[in-house]
Amino acid sequence: MTPQPDVELRLSGRAVRSVFDLLGTTENDITYSLGYTLARCPTLLAALTDAVMPPEVGPARAVHLQQSAGHGGFTDVEVVYADGHLIAEAKRGWVLPTVGQLHRYRPRIADAAHGRLLTLSECSPAYAAPRLPADVDGVPVAHLSWRGIAELVGRARRVGGRSERRLLDEFSTYLRGIVTSQNLFSAWTYCVAVSSDGVGHVNFRDVVTVEGR
Repeated sequence: MTPQPDVELRLSGRAVRSVFDLLGTTENDITYSLGYTLARCPTLLAALTDAVMPPEVGPARAVHLQQSAGHGGFTDVEVVYADGHLIAEAKRGWVLPTVGQLHRYRPRIADAAHGRLLTLSECSPAYAAPRLPADVDGVPVAHLSWRGIAELVGRARRVGGRSERRLLDEFSTYLRGIVTSQNLFSAWTYCVAVSSDGVGHVNFRDVVTVEGR
């Protein structure tokens, strides 16, 4: 039989370009996809560890998803090391977790010699840095964009074995869909002309330059 080329696969009208697209693109879907890939691709887990953890953490022991953080919350991804603990909070789009969220996760790292809180979103490190605390009660806070994760995937692919490369290719395709499928209207900029005219004692220009509205 002559081999057939790949055919288009769609799920409820949505194109499926990778196995992870079968889950979807919600925050939980992204979290599960990342956690699965980290657990199955040691090269990617090592790349992430090198990027955000000190070398003293030792080897990774487990990857946990959706662990109860107390007060009704759940952590997205946790990586437990021989002598360290990483908790990652993942967001979709240009969003950052609140400081309150990070404080809820802090007790889960209390017994770790080397703990880290990691935020993941579309936000670039330059945008996230002044908007996130440097640490939460002594636990350092790091940030990676999804593009940064994609770069780690590419780095891991270059050194991983064949089975890892296959899964990393699937995850890379999935990440590209997440990174590029943003609401274009959110980038609109509005230009409004103001004049010295007004209504009564209210000057339109002063509303902007004086009142800051």
